[in-house]
Amino acid sequence: MPITSRKSGVDDLTPGISKEQVCVIIAIDSSDRIIAKVAGNGPVTTEMIEKTLGGRIKMGSILVTDSKQGYRKFAKNNKLKLKQIPAKKHIFNNKYNIAELNELMSELEIYLQNFKGISTRHLQQYINLFVYRKHLKYTIEYIMQSK
Repeated sequence: MPITSRKSGVDDLTPGISKEQVCVIIAIDSSDRIIAKVAGNGPVTTEMIEKTLGGRIKMGSILVTDSKQGYRKFAKNNKLKLKQIPAKKHIFNNKYNIAELNELMSELEIYLQNFKGISTRHLQQYINLFVYRKHLKYTIEYIMQSK
């Protein structure tokens, strides 16, 4: 991904989501299986979502997302039921929410801040390690509950 390098500690001053930022798509299902992939640069697009989640979600499943437009076309193309949480909201119809996903994204951000200067080239390996550690934590918690 062609991103110009910056000195450590110097922030990107472009307002909003720019091409300088890396898009990471994260999905979690009801069984706590996590998909987390580096999708590209800039804001999320239908092509990024298709590349990351295409063929991994069963037809007819309910897809709960934020209000980004790229998910609409993805859901239609893959015959999914789409429930989008409106901007500035956290729950939809008192039933659907993205709280667990937001918590997972916050945990990933905190996890990545522990490393100094992650290159975009190696970001996917750091994300894979994070997902592995979460899976391990879920497994250990499940084993401890069954004792």
